[in-house]
Amino acid sequence: MPFEFLIPIVMFIVTGAVIITFMFFKSRETEIILAKDFTAEELKLLLNPGGKKKVYWLSLE
Repeated sequence: MPFEFLIPIVMFIVTGAVIITFMFFKSRETEIILAKDFTAEELKLLLNPGGKKKVYWLSLE
C-alpha cells in the first residue's frame, strides 16, 4: 500500500495530542482554582488532596 508510512506518523501525532490536551486542561483547572479567593489551607487541599503528588501514567494496551 502506498500510505503505510502514515500509520506510525498519525499514531504519534494522536498520542501527543491526547497528552498535550490532558496537560492543558489540567493546567486550566489549576488556574481557575487559583483565580478564586481561597485561603492557603483550602488551596493546599484542593491542589494536593492526597498529600502526595499525583503521577499519571498513560497505558496503551
